[in-house]
Amino acid sequence: MATITIREIAYEEAAQTCYPLLYSLNPDMTDEAFQRLLKIVTDEGEVLVGLFEDNKLAALVGYWLAHQFWCDKFLEPDNLIVLPEHRGKNYGRMLMDWLEKRAEELGCKLVLLKSYKGNENATKFYDRIGYVALGNVFLKPLGEENQKVFADMLAARNIGNKSAA
Repeated sequence: MATITIREIAYEEAAQTCYPLLYSLNPDMTDEAFQRLLKIVTDEGEVLVGLFEDNKLAALVGYWLAHQFWCDKFLEPDNLIVLPEHRGKNYGRMLMDWLEKRAEELGCKLVLLKSYKGNENATKFYDRIGYVALGNVFLKPLGEENQKVFADMLAARNIGNKSAA
């Protein structure tokens, strides 16, 4: 039987191990972009959490803490990823359970997350584990270069429409 461990991943380890998982969700991300963004997001407070099967990274999620007037302190997960060969083992649920416990330990009022429109698997998953879809997330890329980048990203994920790009 496999040994499962869930723990936070330090920056140095993340720089060496997390790119393949993030690439599986963001295939347009180069290793160079990953390294640059990893430094930025961890400097800004994002924490990466890994689920390890027999000491090998099988699933990953990031999170950060924030406050908003309507809900006070909350934890926001970012990029829940389970490698394809590990799907169906309940690893996504295990990571979300870990995050919910961590949020309570940190005094958060709720867990607030975003998922791509049209990602039916994610919608079913979050529904199944007790999350409620409250509304929409809107974005507006600024400048022509960013409009092109986001239009390509949305098209690659089969989401959005011309008015969103």
